[in-house]
Amino acid sequence: MSAIHDLISQVTDPRLRDRLAAEWAKASKDKKFGLVFEDHLPELLPLHKAKPRRGDLVCRRDGSIKDVWQVQKIKDGFALCIKPGNEADEAPDGGPARDAAAAEWPIEELLVVRQFGEPSHLRRHDRL
Repeated sequence: MSAIHDLISQVTDPRLRDRLAAEWAKASKDKKFGLVFEDHLPELLPLHKAKPRRGDLVCRRDGSIKDVWQVQKIKDGFALCIKPGNEADEAPDGGPARDAAAAEWPIEELLVVRQFGEPSHLRRHDRL
């Protein structure tokens, strides 16, 4: 930012210098310069070769990667999934409670995802 101020200060005509400084102040009043940190969703990394297991975060292969579900149970080639954050709604038998948003899909239709930067204490095939 100081470079523009240095350039304005080099203008010899005082009226022009003042007008340029005023216009620059007006233009930069609501602008953000430099590093701007904005809230954003964590980035997700698809693990195409990983098979879904209980506790994994998954999305549908033909859907959005941001539509994330958590595997609660796998049985007979199907995964019972709930939306993350609904763990408190879990029934005593380990399945989702009646009012929890639940869905069941064939395992082949699911893609395991990890949040970018998640610790690397994962299974060997997750690191591929």
